[in-house]
Amino acid sequence: MQNIPIILPDYPDKVFNEMIFVEGGEFTLGDGSYEDNPPTPVKVSDFWISKYLVTQDLYEAVMGKNPSYFKGTKRPVERVNWLDAIQFCNRLSELMGRKQVYDIQDIGNGVLIPDLNKYGFCLPSEVEWEYAGRGGQFQSLYKFAGSDYSDEVCWYNENSHQETKPVGLKMPNML
Repeated sequence: MQNIPIILPDYPDKVFNEMIFVEGGEFTLGDGSYEDNPPTPVKVSDFWISKYLVTQDLYEAVMGKNPSYFKGTKRPVERVNWLDAIQFCNRLSELMGRKQVYDIQDIGNGVLIPDLNKYGFCLPSEVEWEYAGRGGQFQSLYKFAGSDYSDEVCWYNENSHQETKPVGLKMPNML
């Protein structure tokens, strides 16, 4: 299945990101390293997920602002909260001609249930995020998602100078 590019109408010649198809499967959520994180077998349905974290250039093109501290068009947007993230998803859905998944007017007492039948953009569930981050059905090939060496696939305090880095600089996982 082919990736789907994210191209906004105001920027017809610019691909901001791509959506990657993730074939569902089964895996164990959690690793037992914390008392409230027992290993739990989970089934995941097929889904689509962004190839990269939302970059500052995409966030600014959609929302008209960039709240990030570490500036850089290809760096992931940061300093956004949950409500900012769902408003971004709704606005991106609208710009891409899709239905908004979240009814923010119905947020009520802090519970917001997405209508996934609307096929707009939404935040991945915890299960989807972990499954995709591990490499989906290919997760058992490496110690880390995409490599046996953490420096090849991820940023952390010791190798990032404690700042965000542009997306796509590390080796991808098998998805």
